[in-house]
Amino acid sequence: MSVQDCVCFVLTTDDQVLFEHRWADDKTGTAAINIPGGHIKPDESHIQALKREVEEELSVIPLSYKFLGSHPFAASPDQMLHYYLVDKWAGEVMALEAQDVEWVKPSHNLSISEADKKALVAAELM
Repeated sequence: MSVQDCVCFVLTTDDQVLFEHRWADDKTGTAAINIPGGHIKPDESHIQALKREVEEELSVIPLSYKFLGSHPFAASPDQMLHYYLVDKWAGEVMALEAQDVEWVKPSHNLSISEADKKALVAAELM
């Protein structure tokens, strides 16, 4: 079984993190809210995918980012999620592929995936 690599991006401002609400028929997430992300194309580096996916998903261009770590996606074991903290970007955040986005103050009782929780811990946001 081949592993599908994905980039996930933790956008943060002040003490809040951007989460997305997926469409009701979207089978990619198991939690009510998720850290945004997308698939890495076979010919892309992680950074190329990060820049493309952030713009495709949120209509912004990442200016400052840092690798946080990689975690398997429990809902789909053939996916590996590579998380990046994005703390500076150009443009106005808009939900282009998700139903909605929301700025949320991270806490341990958020209904998010274990992989997303690990990324927030690595970013020292939780």
